[in-house]
Amino acid sequence: MTTPSIISFPKPSDPDLKVVVVLDATEMLQLYNAAAGAGPESTIVDHDVQTWITNRAKTSGWISSEFVGTMCILKAAETISLVTKPTTEKVSERAAIGTNQPMLRR
Repeated sequence: MTTPSIISFPKPSDPDLKVVVVLDATEMLQLYNAAAGAGPESTIVDHDVQTWITNRAKTSGWISSEFVGTMCILKAAETISLVTKPTTEKVSERAAIGTNQPMLRR
């Protein structure tokens, strides 16, 4: 079974990509080994591979790279939005923080 090869490191400016891109271990190793050239091929995602992916992600414009299990999550922008849409309704302080507990005041 042949794995399709990655031609180049993904760029956050690519219009076909989303805000978050996930690289699996195979993709990371393909990128790392292609960049290493004639050196010995890496067969596991070790510290050297993670360091290379992190540095390459920064130079390619990603704001963060996070390793989770055998994957790397590349983020092009902050992905958490606290406000989904503007509202003109008045919201009580308790509802705004999502609790019915009394607010503590100093």
